[in-house]
Amino acid sequence: MGRHYSFKIFSKSAVEDDFFDGVDMVAFPGGFGDADTFQTILKPNKKNVVDFVQQGGRYLGICMGAYWAGSHYFDI
Repeated sequence: MGRHYSFKIFSKSAVEDDFFDGVDMVAFPGGFGDADTFQTILKPNKKNVVDFVQQGGRYLGICMGAYWAGSHYFDI
């Protein structure tokens, strides 16, 4: 019996309000960009990510992704 995983990928374009429906976790890997990348790539979706986490969704930040969870970025 295997597990089923679905992936959704978003970029700097703003996502629809229901984008995170049915999603268990948002994950941001490390190894790309720097702190300024948040402003150009992730800021358009900041509210959606924060709302997702505040409503019980999980956030996995690896390296830079963990840094972005901090008070100067997602603040979650």
